[in-house]
Amino acid sequence: MTDKVNKWKELDKRRVNIRFTEEELERLKKNAETFGENIQATIKMFCFRSNAERPCFDKDGTERVLTALSRIGNNMNQIARKLNTGLGEGSTLNLTEAIEELIAFKAFVGGFYGYN
Repeated sequence: MTDKVNKWKELDKRRVNIRFTEEELERLKKNAETFGENIQATIKMFCFRSNAERPCFDKDGTERVLTALSRIGNNMNQIARKLNTGLGEGSTLNLTEAIEELIAFKAFVGGFYGYN
């Protein structure tokens, strides 16, 4: 029984209590959700990882990017299918639109990483 009491006393010495404002706690919860971690793991990550990088997109932004990529991929597959079966009337316009869409998307995503 004494060993258990000593163990808990030892663990209690390593505990740190932190008080947060409502705004700080909400921000911390959002960061934890963005990283897919719990609050404790997020605090440790920011404290002990000097190179901790913040994701470029939050959860909603990531879903929007993935949706856009899926649409672009579908468009590219349709264009490739059309090119493989022979060009039809108006195919050049569709290919030009797809290229412009890819260039715009590359600029959008690249802006988060500092690329142009």
